[in-house]
This record gives sequence, C-alpha cells and structure tokens, in this order.
Amino acid sequence: IRHLAKSLHLEVEFRPITRIRHLAKSLHLEVEFRPNTGIRHLAKSLHLEVEFRPITRIRHLAKSLHLEVEFRPITRIRHLAKSLHLEVEFRPNTGIRHLAKSLHLEVEFRPNTGIRHLAKSLHLEVEFRPITRIRHLAKSLHLEVEFRPNTGIRHLAKSLHLEVEFRPITRIRHLAKSLHLEVEFRPITRIRHLAKSLHLEVEFRPITGIRHLAKSLHLEAYFLPMAC
Repeated sequence: IRHLAKSLHLEVEFRPITRIRHLAKSLHLEVEFRPNTGIRHLAKSLHLEVEFRPITRIRHLAKSLHLEVEFRPITRIRHLAKSLHLEVEFRPNTGIRHLAKSLHLEVEFRPNTGIRHLAKSLHLEVEFRPITRIRHLAKSLHLEVEFRPNTGIRHLAKSLHLEVEFRPITRIRHLAKSLHLEVEFRPITRIRHLAKSLHLEVEFRPITGIRHLAKSLHLEAYFLPMAC
C-alpha cells in the first residue's frame, strides 16, 4: 500500500523487512511481530490487530480505520478495514478477491492479472493485463495510488479523489458514466467504450487509438508525432 487516504493524515516511511516509521497518532495498534520485522513508531491511538511475519510490509495504515490485518510472507492484506466492511482474500501474486462490500465492489483477480470487475456502484468494467496491482481502492477515500508497470490509468476518478499512475499496455473497457476522470495514456493504449457523461482530459501518444468515443464526451486529446 503506497498511499492510503490523504484524509487519514499518515506519514509512513517503509524500508525492507517491514518497518513502520511513523504511524498516525490517532491509531490504536496491537501488533505481534516476528523475526526480521520491526516497528519504529506505532501510533498511540490505532485500533489495530496486526500479525506480522518475516518479510512483510505495511505501506500505509488507515488513521481512523479499525483494521484487522494478517500478513504472511509475500502476501498482501488478508482483511482490510472492518469499518469499510471489506472482505479481502489475498494469495501470492494474486490480487483482491472481494473488495469493499460497503463500496459494492466485485473484483476478481487471477495470478498476475489486474482488475476484472471493478465497482458495481461505480459501474466500471475494467480489464487489466498482467503484473497489475491495486495499492488501494476506495470509493469515498482520499487515496493516492501508485501502480507499477503494464498499467495505464493516470488519474482515476476525481470524484474518488485518486491519484493513480499507470504505465503502458492498459485498456479501459467501461468507465463509470458519472466519474470525472483525467486519464493520460501511453503507447499501445486504447479506450474501447467511454461513458457518455465522462469529462475526460486524455493525452495520447504514438500508436494510440480511440475506437469508440462517447458523443457527449468533453475530451482534450493531444497527439504527439511518431518522433516523440
């Protein structure tokens, strides 16, 4: 988890083998650590029950969330955010099975595969390609999310207050009609169906094509020459 909730006001510095430098003062944590794991500063007010095992990393812990998180080697978050009513099952090299009942999400992950079905409530159908990881998804959270290679959305949902960095080879199938997106695409990126009501600012680079653009879309598209 790279960035979790600007509104959570967290300052967390992580280093290998799991170290929390600064955890929000308002979190009440009960944390069990095992070898090669160390918490430098644990926030006084966190209500967390966290089990750590070797070579496990917490990127960000919610300030006001009541989390029960179980970590295992090379495994992500088992249960994230009771207050968000999340049921999340992680497996090695696998994404999120069920994310946010309260967010009404149905997300199916496969090994080295991204988001299959994202947010019924957001009315999204997003297909991602291999080596895609969700750092954080949250409908109402103020998140800053950084994604790693082979992923394409630059800015996901202004209404979600997300800052998302994606890299090439990513496709948006269906983007929620009511979302205000700012999307920057790199080569080999295609928008299939864009919601009619989306207000998009899209920058396209060489070898990029829009197949179907909604008639009512307000787009600002920049095409760069092949030399660029």
